[in-house]
Amino acid sequence: MEKLIQLLNEYEKEKNNYPELYDDRVFEWWRIINRSYDPDAHKYLERYITSKDCDFIERLVKKDKIDFSIMRINPWYELYENMIMYLSVQENPIKYLIAYLK
Repeated sequence: MEKLIQLLNEYEKEKNNYPELYDDRVFEWWRIINRSYDPDAHKYLERYITSKDCDFIERLVKKDKIDFSIMRINPWYELYENMIMYLSVQENPIKYLIAYLK
């Protein structure tokens, strides 16, 4: 989970260019992922991470942070699209994403 939090913070830092918020968001991500913050926030985070509009998964694939060796890949789609499709059908996509992180 720490790896996912670190990657989310790096993503937010690069995407939004908020270096002053970088350290403050670490605890926030942890609470949201563990559902102790707000169940609605957890569902929003799941949708945010697995959305094609949000390029978080695409960024993870480009930076070689996902292990595709244990995943069946559809050759008709890009790697990040395969990951988004796989996560979108999971009951707990964050748990599966953590399992696929290198």
